[in-house]
Amino acid sequence: MWKAVRDRVVDGKGAVVQDRRVVRFEHDGARVTAFVAADAAGQEFIYTGRHFLSTLPVGGSSGSFGPHRRRTCLMRP
Repeated sequence: MWKAVRDRVVDGKGAVVQDRRVVRFEHDGARVTAFVAADAAGQEFIYTGRHFLSTLPVGGSSGSFGPHRRRTCLMRP
């Protein structure tokens, strides 16, 4: 199933990123507006969007939804 979802995202000009660790989610109080992920070297990248697909377990990621201050990060498509 994951491969079919990946193919649909890529076919629709979306991006599938697998070599990053999610650091935190950003939100407006009602929905996720972006997430910050780091590569193996610790460099952070911010991904903004209106729709996100995640395979992270909800229980393991819920601590990443706090009211974070935005830090400067590199933008990646």
